[in-house]
Amino acid sequence: MVQRLWGGLLLLVLTWTGLMGPALAAEVMSIRDGGLLRVGDSNRSFGIRIACIDIPAAQAEDARAYLQQQLPRRTRVNFRLTGRDGAEGPVVGEIYRLPDGTDLAAGLLESGLATIREGELVGCPSAALYRQAAAQAQGSAR
Repeated sequence: MVQRLWGGLLLLVLTWTGLMGPALAAEVMSIRDGGLLRVGDSNRSFGIRIACIDIPAAQAEDARAYLQQQLPRRTRVNFRLTGRDGAEGPVVGEIYRLPDGTDLAAGLLESGLATIREGELVGCPSAALYRQAAAQAQGSAR
């Protein structure tokens, strides 16, 4: 309950202060499943779902393994919040590994472990990159 309140409060503050677009930094605490991470610092943490992608149930374990390999515990990331997953769900955002800026959604799409979540793509700053990554995965699957 407290974590839900914190997540909602975080989203509200970021929206009101105009910080919804700029990248924010945190450390990866854990990978919950293929598309949900727990990030934070030494004082607090919250869940964030990778924006604009959907991970099919059949790919969930492989996607989780991919993210664990890309984001070991305490890896620094930047994220740009794009919204919230329903009233009670986690915040949603684009996530980039530091220091190289690797976009995790694009990596999952290129690996064929995720599909584009069309309903969210309109609000995704990296929509063109995600479409290209998904097309690349389809081309190499043939």
